[in-house]
Amino acid sequence: MKTTPSVLFFLLAFVFAPMHAHAAGEEVITLDTLTVSTKRHDWRYTRSEHFEILSAVDYSKLVSRIMQRAEQIIGTFEKNNPLFRMQRELPAKIIFINDQGIDRYLVLTGKEDLQHAYDRSPMGVSMDRVSSESAKQTSMRGFHDGEQAVFLKLITQAYLDADTSFEERVTENAIDIALNHLLMCVKIQTGHDSPPWLATALNGLRGHSGGFGQAHLVDSFESPIYKYTRSTPPHAYRPAWFSIDDHEMIFGRYCISCETNLLRNASDYPRGTDKKTVALQKKIWRNYALAPNASLGEFLEPRSRKTRHDRHAIANIQASLITTRETRDFMYYCTFMADDKTRAAFARFVVHTEKQQTNESVFKECFGVDYDAFRTRMYDSFKEIARKDSDYSRNPWGPPDIVVAKFNRKDIPPVPKLRPSRRSETARILSDWFVLCGERDIANQVLLKASEASTQARNDPEFVAAFGLSEAAHGRKHSAVAMLEKAMASKQVVRPEAWRTLSRLRLENLLELKGEKHRLTKDELNTVIEPLAEALKQNGASQQTYVQFAQVWTHTDVKLPKEYLDMLAARVRAWPENEELRKVIEKIR
Repeated sequence: MKTTPSVLFFLLAFVFAPMHAHAAGEEVITLDTLTVSTKRHDWRYTRSEHFEILSAVDYSKLVSRIMQRAEQIIGTFEKNNPLFRMQRELPAKIIFINDQGIDRYLVLTGKEDLQHAYDRSPMGVSMDRVSSESAKQTSMRGFHDGEQAVFLKLITQAYLDADTSFEERVTENAIDIALNHLLMCVKIQTGHDSPPWLATALNGLRGHSGGFGQAHLVDSFESPIYKYTRSTPPHAYRPAWFSIDDHEMIFGRYCISCETNLLRNASDYPRGTDKKTVALQKKIWRNYALAPNASLGEFLEPRSRKTRHDRHAIANIQASLITTRETRDFMYYCTFMADDKTRAAFARFVVHTEKQQTNESVFKECFGVDYDAFRTRMYDSFKEIARKDSDYSRNPWGPPDIVVAKFNRKDIPPVPKLRPSRRSETARILSDWFVLCGERDIANQVLLKASEASTQARNDPEFVAAFGLSEAAHGRKHSAVAMLEKAMASKQVVRPEAWRTLSRLRLENLLELKGEKHRLTKDELNTVIEPLAEALKQNGASQQTYVQFAQVWTHTDVKLPKEYLDMLAARVRAWPENEELRKVIEKIR
């Protein structure tokens, strides 16, 4: 039954309330001269809390456990600071691929952006620990638009064949996925790549993984504030950078073994075993990272701008170690240890870092104190943690590791259970990847081939909505409207962009038929705003939907009810930066 204008206006009164919801035979795709058999690659599919997952990797148990741990990490960050929440209408999508043919289809299309996922090392990997070739074996790349983010995760056969423990593979790949997701959250909120200092802090998690390991101490190490001395056995246990299990998540704040090895390789490190040289070495270790003392400027720009020779000197390595420690501690403290006010200030500060030159006045505007005072407060918290540990009670940095989260059984995400992917799911997710890569023609071909070959795809509302959006992007309005109306009629598709697009196409068709200056009647107005009502029900926090809703009323003489005008005005007050919405509302008052 057709919705009457009065009924629709009544419905809008409810959907204007703020709300946010997420969505929850051989098959051959032929593109030019490239043929990819989806049966051969055995695509598998499932959903988790933050992702739709599509995998062509022939190790489903590994992929499922990786995603469970990634969800655990993401959920912990997201719960503790708003900066790490994905502000998009749809859950992210992640595509696991191998290098057994499917990588040529998804990556090597001739576009440099796409090749990044295959030809570059993962973000933040240190090449002195992991060879460049090994790093490429588990690389990842992601893109986003105003609707969603899509990630491509490569796991090569060589990586699967290597002699690496199952849990180590789970942890290092879960960290990789989680950090890409977290950095994408920051990029979406700031409009730019993450500030270098924040990327440095997050990438600290990529170091050692899997819990506690053995440290190889350097010769002559002896310090008044660290528990390691010359009496320590050659191999001593030290905390990992990152550890996670079903009970807790631990961040390693500093690793004496790694840091002292960097200093020992400095260009001016005294080498030798004679008495004089050993005395010089001991002097270095006695003064090693004695206390936090970086300035805000050093903190925001931790990479030295010295010459190559100077960068490798002890003094510069020491300064870099201290500022890197402080960078990590700042992020850890503001995300997991501070009060809610400080956590919100941290999110604002990150946004400020990208939008304007950051200095002490900006820091104080966000946090209420200057950086030196804040640092004192921060390290008082770390030292309080160390007070009960005799090994670190005298250390001004506090303990080398902190437990940032404790988990009970309810906190652990379920293991996503991969099942054979339906043709509609495979095509829809692959097409979204190509759309975000700027390859809309390929995306449309993927959907077209699936639609022609599969009755199941043609009857899947989510697939039909995706195909309708693709047709609209290619200017094929008639088929786009038909598909979007079919998807909308199912009442199963949670995709606000589909309903905004249907509303826009209905308006365009009316104006093309009756002239650009035509004023919509009540019935015509109802036809145009009906899809927007559905979009607002699905995501009442979308600024784009409110702008489009307001614009519709510039094409009619039907008076906008006061309660709706008041609600739009409230959105203007809530979003002062949205000039477009403000100007449209001024037109329809």
